[in-house]
Amino acid sequence: MVLFKQVQESLNHAINLFASTKTDFCSSAIKYKRCSHYLVVLYIDKTIPTNEKRGCVANPMCAKFRAEKAWCVAIVHENGTYVDQIQHQFQELPAITYQVGAWVIPSGYTEDVEEVCAPGIHFFNHLLPAFFYGYFAVYGSWTVKLRNFDDEYAILFHQDGLIMEVCEKTDGFLEEYKTDVIAAYFGVPQSMFDNIKTQ
Repeated sequence: MVLFKQVQESLNHAINLFASTKTDFCSSAIKYKRCSHYLVVLYIDKTIPTNEKRGCVANPMCAKFRAEKAWCVAIVHENGTYVDQIQHQFQELPAITYQVGAWVIPSGYTEDVEEVCAPGIHFFNHLLPAFFYGYFAVYGSWTVKLRNFDDEYAILFHQDGLIMEVCEKTDGFLEEYKTDVIAAYFGVPQSMFDNIKTQ
C-alpha cells in the first residue's frame, strides 16, 4: 500500500533528525527525487551548481531540476521502510550510488542550465511531484498510467511544473478538477498550485 502522506511522514521524520544535527540547516535546501520504488531526500545548498535558474519554469515547486552533486539525507521505500543505500541507473548511464550520510556524485554534469534531461542529479523542490514521478508515461497525445496507486488521486507533472493530467482512482483521468480539493487531499498549501495551469 503506497500512500503519499505515509511516505511524507517517514521522510519528514528523517529530515527533522538531519536538521537537528546541522547548525546551518536551511529548509529550502531540502530536495526530493524518486529512484524506482524509493523516495530520496537530498540536501542541495546554494553553493552547489544547479539549473534552478533555467527559463520556462511554470512552477519551481513542481518543476524538475538538476544538480552537480547532492548530500543524501534519507532513503525510504514506498512502503515506508528506511534503507541506507540504493543503486539507481537511468537508461545507459552509469549507475549512481545513493548512500545516506554521503555525497551523491553523478558521472557528469551538464552546465547548460536550460538542459533538463541531461547529466546531473535530478530533483524536485517538493515531495509531491517526486512521489508521482514515473507513475505515468506519455506517448504522443496519449497518457498511460504505469503503476497502481492507493491515494485518491495521482498527478502527472510536466518537467516545467505544469499539471498535465490528474487521475482519480475510481474514475480514471479527469477532464475537470479543482486544485483546492487536490491540495487539501495531499495536505499541501493551495498556493503550491497558484501559478500552475493545465496544458
